[in-house]
Amino acid sequence: MHSEKGFTLIELLAVIVILAVIALIAIPTLLSIIWKSRVKALEDSCYGLIEAINEQYITDVLNRNEDMITEGLVTDVKEISKEKPYAGTWYLEQVDVFSKNQIIIENVSFPSMKDYVCTNKNTLNNRVECTKGKNPSGGTNPSVPESNIIEYVNENFTDCEEVKCALDELYEMVVKEK
Repeated sequence: MHSEKGFTLIELLAVIVILAVIALIAIPTLLSIIWKSRVKALEDSCYGLIEAINEQYITDVLNRNEDMITEGLVTDVKEISKEKPYAGTWYLEQVDVFSKNQIIIENVSFPSMKDYVCTNKNTLNNRVECTKGKNPSGGTNPSVPESNIIEYVNENFTDCEEVKCALDELYEMVVKEK
């Protein structure tokens, strides 16, 4: 009697199906985490930009500069420690008589994620918020063609077509970062 050890075709197919189900669950979650971390990095870059504007303003105040700048383009800001923006504006806003000036940034975009626009105007506690392809007034980022703007309505990727798109995006991110 000869006994062969191994897996049957049914057992192999069952393993493949289980791995596919795990992948369908894990990949959208992974993509969501990746995109959230990239948006968080954009927000951090905006905070670095606000810090650079603040330092520039304080230097002007301490030097009693007659031509003190209270608004301008974010591309003109020097000494940015993080990624340099390619579009957007900033200005000083005094909320009330008793508060200090706040630096407001609007329509700020960065080269790493050109279809995102960041602002801290009308946000809770002057918090920076970055949104995909939208500026605070509700319009789209003028530097991003309308055809390039993609909005994910459902981050859980319940449709198979959305999963395919998510896999394509993951592949593009991996290939582009190499």
